[in-house]
Order: sequence, then structure tokens, then C-alpha cells
Amino acid sequence: MFCCSICPNRQEVNYFKLLGLPENYSVDLSEADVRFRELQMALHPDKLNDEIAASTPEGYSSLLNRAISVIKSPLKRAMHLLYLVDGCTIKESELTNNSDLLMEMMELNEEVDDCGEDKGCISKLQEVNESKLSDCEKQLYSLFQEKDFHSVREVCERMHYLDRIRYTIGEKLNR
Repeated sequence: MFCCSICPNRQEVNYFKLLGLPENYSVDLSEADVRFRELQMALHPDKLNDEIAASTPEGYSSLLNRAISVIKSPLKRAMHLLYLVDGCTIKESELTNNSDLLMEMMELNEEVDDCGEDKGCISKLQEVNESKLSDCEKQLYSLFQEKDFHSVREVCERMHYLDRIRYTIGEKLNR
């Protein structure tokens, strides 16, 4: 299998298995929510007897919170699944040197900056950015089915940068 050149920080937990979900990018998020709530309720201290409470690993609740957070995020879910199927993680410090992608992201950031405080302008860019993120998510569904992990990695990198732009736009809109 293809493995990225970046393989640090091995993740020990399979969040899909933890939540009892199939290991694929196409996940029923409402089912994930139900399973998450069931597990959280089962682990609630008021529901556990002392013996079970003593045997429940400390931090299990926060692990469940991290699992649902990863599963609900298209980018994080893709990166986690990429690790599970290919043993590869993507570290921010070692992202792409694809000059076309970097130029596109720089231009998008400049457009956001050029809007200044004009909420209408920023909102239009938000729509464009959300559309690009949606397109990336659609690509990931296909790429995982095709087992094209090299392309999955490239789309994840693109989504990472678009997600940063989403954050910047959100910050500007909330001022």
C-alpha cells in the first residue's frame, strides 16, 4: 500500500471501533451520535457500581469525546482513516510543497484580507470556501472507495488549508 513520507505520532486508538462504526469514510453521523451517547451514558458515574467504576479506564470519557470529534469532522475522519488503512499521518509541519495549492491558498487569504471588515464581501468568500470544502469531502468519498490513498492525502492537505481559511473568515465575521 502507498504510505505517505510522513508517518509520525502513531495513533493507538481506532475511533471507528471504539464507537462501533464501520471503518469507512462514509459514516452515518446520526448513528455515530447515538452510539456516542449510549457509551457516555453507560460510563456515567451514577450508572456504574463501584466495581465497574474502578475498572473503567481513567480518561475514557475524554477519549469518547475525542472519537466523536474526529468522526464528525470530514478532515479529521479522513486523516484518521488514512492512518488506519495506510499507516500514515499528516503532520502540519510537513504539509505539501505543491506550489499551485500554496499559491491558490495564498490568493484566497489575500481575498479575505482585501475584504477588510466588509461583512458582505466576507460572507461571499465564506460561501466559496464552504463550496470548496464540500467538493473536497465529495472527492474523499470516491477516493477512499478507490483506495487512492495518495490522492486522499492531497485532498486532506487542501482541506487543511481551506479549514484554516474557514477559521479566519469566521473570526472576521464574529468581530
